[in-house]
Amino acid sequence: MTWRSTLPGRHCSSAAAGLAPRWPRSPDGTPNFGNLTFKAGKAVFSYGQFVTAALAFLISALVVYFILVLPVSRLLQLLERNKAATTRDCPECTMSIPVAARRCPQCTAEITAATERPQPVG
Repeated sequence: MTWRSTLPGRHCSSAAAGLAPRWPRSPDGTPNFGNLTFKAGKAVFSYGQFVTAALAFLISALVVYFILVLPVSRLLQLLERNKAATTRDCPECTMSIPVAARRCPQCTAEITAATERPQPVG
């Protein structure tokens, strides 16, 4: 027994078709694991609905991430790339301070302004 795919010239025997996993499906064709259970003694645990809900959540989360989050973060990176620096680190305590600051508000160390060149020592 062979079946035809949508591509001309492609055939598959029933033996090869039997190798594909057969997931439980609902009448509309979507995967449904609602009937999966396991027994421990006399207790029966039905974990199938949890598996179905977890897969649906995972697929939805991946779609949202790749369609919304990733493109928006790349767009924000492109927009922030051309901004001039407004802060710098203090050389004494490494706290973030404004570029034009002459003294660090944390350690009160004197700092040369970013527009001035440091004076040589000695």
